[in-house]
Amino acid sequence: MGLINSLDELSANCVSRIPRVLRDIEQIRKEALQLRAYLQEQEGVVSQLEGDTSRSIAELARLDEMKSRINAMTRIVAEADRFKTQLKTFETTNEHADVRTLANALEELNASYDVLKELPDFKNYKINIATYRERLESQLRPKLINAFNQHAAAEAVECVEIFHQIGRIDEVHSLYFLSRVPTITKFWQDFDAPKTPLAPGQPLPPPAVPLPKWLPGFYNELLHLLNTEAPWLIGVFPDSADVISGLLMECLKVINETYEQRLALLSLDQLIQSYSVTKTFADNLRGLLTSAGPSKKFQVKGAIFQPYRQMQARYAQLEKVFISRDVAALKPTKGDFMTTISNLRDTVPKLFLLLESTLQRCNAFTAGCESEALVNSVLQVVMDEYLGHFKTLVVHLRQVAGLEAAPQNAEAMKKKLTATDGEVFHDWKEAFFQGALQLLEVSNSLEQRLQGFIQTLCSALLQQKPKLFTTPKSSAPALHEFEFVESVDPILEADHSKAKKLFAFLSSLEDASTRTVLNAAEKSVQQLISTSQRFVFDTMFTYVRDKLTYVPSFDEWAKESTPGAVVLNFSLSPLGYIKLIVEHLLILPQVLEPYDSHEALEKIAFDDIRSTAAPVNSVAAGFIERDEDDDSGKGKSSGYAAQWISEVARATQTLFL
Repeated sequence: MGLINSLDELSANCVSRIPRVLRDIEQIRKEALQLRAYLQEQEGVVSQLEGDTSRSIAELARLDEMKSRINAMTRIVAEADRFKTQLKTFETTNEHADVRTLANALEELNASYDVLKELPDFKNYKINIATYRERLESQLRPKLINAFNQHAAAEAVECVEIFHQIGRIDEVHSLYFLSRVPTITKFWQDFDAPKTPLAPGQPLPPPAVPLPKWLPGFYNELLHLLNTEAPWLIGVFPDSADVISGLLMECLKVINETYEQRLALLSLDQLIQSYSVTKTFADNLRGLLTSAGPSKKFQVKGAIFQPYRQMQARYAQLEKVFISRDVAALKPTKGDFMTTISNLRDTVPKLFLLLESTLQRCNAFTAGCESEALVNSVLQVVMDEYLGHFKTLVVHLRQVAGLEAAPQNAEAMKKKLTATDGEVFHDWKEAFFQGALQLLEVSNSLEQRLQGFIQTLCSALLQQKPKLFTTPKSSAPALHEFEFVESVDPILEADHSKAKKLFAFLSSLEDASTRTVLNAAEKSVQQLISTSQRFVFDTMFTYVRDKLTYVPSFDEWAKESTPGAVVLNFSLSPLGYIKLIVEHLLILPQVLEPYDSHEALEKIAFDDIRSTAAPVNSVAAGFIERDEDDDSGKGKSSGYAAQWISEVARATQTLFL
């Protein structure tokens, strides 16, 4: 009960307090409304202040701009007054003042004019200032030229400073170049200048000294001039490195006008000699151009080798003209059988000496830049022409050996072949076999030398790659990503597409399994070897083939003993052709025995020989198949001669059956 009473009292107290709480809440609500009204009033005050501030700032900016314009106008007015005063002073002192004073006055006058030159009233004064500058230059020019000619350093320095002060340093460079270039120009023109006066219309005589022998003296003269001037220029010009390179560029500009014409008259070997002399000159310039920037060095190098650019681009054409006589000399002459083969043998080493000298000339003249043209337009063409001559002579040799024509006088041959007395003699010409074997040796030698030359070619061209390109420092560069080395030929940097193509070509030579250098020549040589192998085989087998050619027309083969019989009538003693064939087959082992381990007989494509032999009928096929099966378990000779005898015997059996 006590708890209930406490709760009742507590509830009564709470209820009695509710009206007071409601009054407090209402009071708070009124105060909040008042506060909001006050804040809104203050917000309006702040906005008004912000507007007043923005207007004040804008007004201040306008006033500041006006002040700046007033100050600028004041300076311009003051500068205008100063310019007019200086102009009057300059005009009055121009006649009697020294050049240093005139230079100072002209410098101040020019500085004032730079401030006023946009004003319409002062634009015409530009002509006056240019006139004053020309007058001052005309007074200084003789003194400057004399200082250059006399190597008077003090006078030259004073003039250079004055010219630099009036903004005419380029004129000083031009005057200096004009004082030095004529000496080199005269030396250059003396090369082909006539020693005695020419009559009207008389052509110029050829130079007394070939250009490759004359060039070293000219370059020595030019180098002497540069080495003499360089120390003197250091004390005269603040930019002496640019001046010495500029002097060199001016000299090269003059001589390059006729340089290409002189080079066009030279043969390729003379061009290479001249180019080598020019490279030596370029190397000797490195010390003089040490202080020059990379771009300036590149420009100088480009100017030095500019006359050779057109010739280098035509290298393949020039090379083919140059070696045309040597290529024609490689064409072996036709003669008797052994003489022709001897001529062929002699041309093989000469061929590769010619190719190697061509490779050396390409690297010497183009630094490998024309490698692809060398391979595709020169070496491949030379090989094609030579192999064409070689194949023509092989056909000639076969004709001389009687391998391409049927035997003559068929009736006499039939009578001889059917004879049974002792007047039948073995008349096989072993000399043709010996010659054919020598031809095979020559063909194999040609293949070996070609493979060795291809290795030498790829190695020599790949040695040029690091001299032209360097791969970027970034990891895993792509195939066509490269950078030029510092000494790269300027023609590559000028023609990036050519450089990219050359880089890809040289990169393709690195993998021996995928490169295709002189692939067509290799295939032609392999076909030539197969032809030579067939030649050797034919010199042994054609004798048998000719004897069996008339067998189907013999009476013994045409008659039958009785109607329907399949057994042919044969003589009681062997006929002549049987004796000759047997004797031939018995002699072959003796002939081939010395060549049992001969390298020329090693790589023989017997399948190719069989494919071109006489067709085998069904009966013969049975005999051959059975014969091969019977021999399958026997020990066979590993000598190459035994294999050849086996092939001749098999072909004889095939043709007979």
